[in-house]
Amino acid sequence: MPPISHGKNIVREVTAACQSGKMLSIVDRNMGPYIPECLKKFMDLAIKCSKDETAARPSMLEVVRELENIISMVPAAKSSESNNDNSLISPNSMDGSSSAGTSGIEMGQLYSERNTYAFSDYTGSNLVSGVVPTIKPR
Repeated sequence: MPPISHGKNIVREVTAACQSGKMLSIVDRNMGPYIPECLKKFMDLAIKCSKDETAARPSMLEVVRELENIISMVPAAKSSESNNDNSLISPNSMDGSSSAGTSGIEMGQLYSERNTYAFSDYTGSNLVSGVVPTIKPR
């Protein structure tokens, strides 16, 4: 989705959802199962990075450290241990309260069959268009 689509600004929509406690309701169901705590940390970071004031945004070092912190929370894909410590949310569970059927499944199993180029499978996706956008500073 572009930053502004059908009169809606994605940053404003996500910020409003986070502030109202409905963060998990805006997650794309095509994303697959996820660990809610990781998603919340990732969304918080994204909101910080999209602040209007440059000084209010985190530095690249802070972003990298936070991303590494989030990644460290996700079980390794090759892990032989089950995922009982992290409750996964099914993409069809909009309220984020149910993880039925996903506990005990390894993250690697959940994502191994997913197409790594999933966005190119959707009509209207121009992610592989070859066009390099011009980005002007604010």
